Amino acid sequence: MQRLYLVATFCVAISGAVASCSTAIAQTMKFVARPPYELLRANMGDDRWEIYASGEIDAGAGKRLDALMEQKIIDDGSVLYLDSPGANLIGGMELGRTIRKHHLTTDIARKGEDHDESEPASCVSGCALAFLGGK
Repeated sequence: MQRLYLVATFCVAISGAVASCSTAIAQTMKFVARPPYELLRANMGDDRWEIYASGEIDAGAGKRLDALMEQKIIDDGSVLYLDSPGANLIGGMELGRTIRKHHLTTDIARKGEDHDESEPASCVSGCALAFLGGK
C-alpha cells in the first residue's frame, strides 16, 4: 500500500495531475462477455456477443481474450468494446492480432451502469494498436 501511495505521489509531483498516473495504478485488463440478445437473434439473426475489455493491457491480454472466446464458445465477428489507459505496446499488438484472428469489430466504450447501454471510454497508447486489429 505504501508503494502505491509513493507511485501516485511521484506521478502527481511530476505531472501535476492524477489523471496522468492512471497507468501506474490501473488494473490488468479484464474481459466480460455478454451473449446476444434473444430478441435480436430471433428477429434479425444477430448472433454477435458483446465483449467488454477494461484495464491496463499487459502481455497476456491477447491470450486471456482467446481463452474467453474458446471457453464461452463466442462466435467470430462479435463486438469488442475497449476501455484502457494503454500500457504494454507489445501486449497491445498481441491483443490486436487476437482481435484480427477472431474478426472482431472494435469500439471504444465501457459497460454501462444499467448493463444495457454502453458509456464513453478511452483508448490510448497500446490500446490504439489493439483497436486497429478490429473492423
